[in-house]
Amino acid sequence: MLPWIGYLAIEQDACVGTCAFTSAPKDGVVEIAYFTFPGYERMGVATRMAAFLVSLVKECAPEIVVTAHTLPEENVSTLVLRKLGFVF
Repeated sequence: MLPWIGYLAIEQDACVGTCAFTSAPKDGVVEIAYFTFPGYERMGVATRMAAFLVSLVKECAPEIVVTAHTLPEENVSTLVLRKLGFVF
């Protein structure tokens, strides 16, 4: 059920990635996930996809807490999430 579904990221007529909510919110929390397709990495695609999902939550259900899981060490995904205000 919208908006708790998966989305394709289309930029300049190319599918550059995918993002989704891992499930509908549960106990006031929802998790986001995103993947940039090879050849489109390091172009801000992941940041735009994650920001899109966060904005959907703020628009549709601002009381929901948004989470994301990534490896514990610094990596590209931790940079994306930090840009969007996420904390460990």
